[in-house]
Order: sequence, then structure tokens, then C-alpha cells
Amino acid sequence: FFDNRKLKFNETTIELMKKVSENHKTREKQIGNGKAAILMKSLEDYLRGRQFELLTSHHGSAKFNIFMDEDKALQWLTS
Repeated sequence: FFDNRKLKFNETTIELMKKVSENHKTREKQIGNGKAAILMKSLEDYLRGRQFELLTSHHGSAKFNIFMDEDKALQWLTS
């Protein structure tokens, strides 16, 4: 569970997201096949999170999901 509600993503570029995605790919064995719920505070941040989710969806077997609602994030993690 990653609570990113206090972080600011307004200056995040697609180039930075691609670099983070590549970092995720190189650490695939360490990440494993678990789940990660990423909680965002605004619609803009949520949409940036979805972009990251799409960039990483073809890497490994870990599942990421982006949320704005903490209860839904926890429900997804425990399902």
C-alpha cells in the first residue's frame, strides 16, 4: 500500500515515468508477483498514476492499481 496523497506529481513528465517504469523492470525479481495499491489525492494525480500503471503493466507479474478511495484500495488488496 503506497499512500501518495501528500506527494506532488504536477511536474511529473512522461519521460520520468518511463525511467521509473524501467527501474521497475530491472527490479522485477525483487518485487515479485504481489499487489500494490497506490492511493492518490486528486484526479490529476490519479490520471498520472494510471499512466504509470499502463507503462508497467507489461513488466513482470506484480499487479498495480491506482485509487483515490482508501477503502476501495484496501478492499482490492485483500481480495
